[in-house]
Amino acid sequence: RVRRPSGSRRRSFQDHPVVKYLVGIGAEDRGFEDRVAVVGADGSTVVEDGEGGVWDVVLSSSSSETCEDKNRRCEEWAEAGICDSNKSYMLKNCGKSCGVCGKVEKAKTEAETVTYTPPHLMKPCADSHDRCAEWAGLGECDKHLQYMQNNCQKSCGVCLPDGTPCSDNHEKCGRWAERGECAANSKYMLRNCKKSCEVCDQYRMISVKCVDEDERCAMWAENSECDNNPGYMLNSCAKSCMECAPNDLDMGEAQKLHLDDLVDVTRSIIDRTESYARDVVFGDRSKYNVEVRKECKNRHEDCSYWAAQGECDANPKYMKLHCAPACRTCEVIDFSHRCPIPENATDAFGPGDLNAMFERISDDADFASDLGLKVTVLSRPSQEEVDENDQPWVVTMESFVSAEECERLIELGGEVGYERSQDVGKRNFDGTFEGDKNEFRTSENAWCNYECYDDPIGRRVIDRIAAVTGIPETNSEYLQLLRYEEGQFYRQHHDFIGHQVGRPEGPRILTLYLYLNDVKEGGGTDFPDLGLTVMPKRGMALLWPSVLDEDPNVKDMRTDHQALPVERGVKFGANAWLHLRDYKTPDANDCS
Repeated sequence: RVRRPSGSRRRSFQDHPVVKYLVGIGAEDRGFEDRVAVVGADGSTVVEDGEGGVWDVVLSSSSSETCEDKNRRCEEWAEAGICDSNKSYMLKNCGKSCGVCGKVEKAKTEAETVTYTPPHLMKPCADSHDRCAEWAGLGECDKHLQYMQNNCQKSCGVCLPDGTPCSDNHEKCGRWAERGECAANSKYMLRNCKKSCEVCDQYRMISVKCVDEDERCAMWAENSECDNNPGYMLNSCAKSCMECAPNDLDMGEAQKLHLDDLVDVTRSIIDRTESYARDVVFGDRSKYNVEVRKECKNRHEDCSYWAAQGECDANPKYMKLHCAPACRTCEVIDFSHRCPIPENATDAFGPGDLNAMFERISDDADFASDLGLKVTVLSRPSQEEVDENDQPWVVTMESFVSAEECERLIELGGEVGYERSQDVGKRNFDGTFEGDKNEFRTSENAWCNYECYDDPIGRRVIDRIAAVTGIPETNSEYLQLLRYEEGQFYRQHHDFIGHQVGRPEGPRILTLYLYLNDVKEGGGTDFPDLGLTVMPKRGMALLWPSVLDEDPNVKDMRTDHQALPVERGVKFGANAWLHLRDYKTPDANDCS
């Protein structure tokens, strides 16, 4: 087997796409048109052949004796960072001040510049937005340089369409260039004096540093501000928003070439991945947000080979996520694209409905009597005007679960198998979340799905929860059957999970906890902010909200709670978490 050469993981000397394949150093006498060795400013050596290299390399003499600045302002420009922002001019005319003397070596040629750009890797000189010309006319090319340069190259005049002759737009360009204005006034000169500044063959005429102007940019980008506040973010947080031209694309694992009958197909997939990432993923912000750009990677060295075998269609659930560049499916990494909220989705609660449900349970004697429940209100909002000191609803319902049902749920937990309980852990690249075993939660649990979910005795409890709350059973997670041994606990926490608000199932709006046995000592459910502790009692249900009555998408901060340690005996229970929308359908589709 042949591993793809490391040159496929590109490094750039200038602001351009770089190489498809890296070749060995040597044979300098073959001539630069075939091979050229370049020692970069960091001392690294890169070798290009004539088949896949993309370089705009300014070559200078390797002799320090002949290294000099050609303009008296070179030192000033170098201190201002122009060596990086306008390499093409500065490395040629200000080598001494830029500290590159002897860093770039000729390879048997008198030429000063080597430019090789395979056309299939270069973006065409075009605008990526239909309003570019309008914006350019309003001066946006200067006001929002970073965004406009990357998305409106044609209208801003920072590139030359095919067939356009290279020329100057002002008769004094030559004189200005001699004075060093190509570096000192690059914003104007590289757009209007291309010929005199000798930048005709470059794709990007203006080199803008890819930086964040605020240390909080990364945090803001993680909070989707690149999309929510593009006017500021795309210009002032260009690096974190991945808005800069992708000079060094990281497409994940280096791809292997297997020497079999699929070698040519595999190679073509590898080649097209480069242009797909550059021209498609980085070319359409409306479809590919910053997270997609960051996470779209081949996560296995055989992704391209599997794609050549047709696995993108045969095994889409894995391939389209873990081999997205090879399958050209980076958009599915965006959870909201993969799992949108259905247009016909129905919210179980609107403003005011949560209070109405609790009032029905607590105040309607016939309702409770018909279900055989003894309801106790432990906390409730004021029945007068709402004020900031209002308490949330917390109610208990005795005889909610029969003795037979309690025993059966405990048995089902044992049949399924108890495992260490987990919290929501770190976010994965595809928007899913890992579980997190930690010292704050030491109980064990079993999920009542599959055969457990179909158990006729267990189903009676599930149906009763829907009848009491008025929330469809499909909105409920599968019962979480719990076991707390002596000393086990769950420290203070909240059941609301913020990232679910914008997902198909919506947030958890209610928790209904079932006590399946009496506990000898300890094991209470404590609400620290309410000064309220509920002790276990067999067959009793404890119900409280996770969201506000006026907006069921907003967390009710008052209902933090904890499971106190069991001091003597064992505690068995069950959690029913009810969501704003259908939970089970997205869960079945890996979208919960």
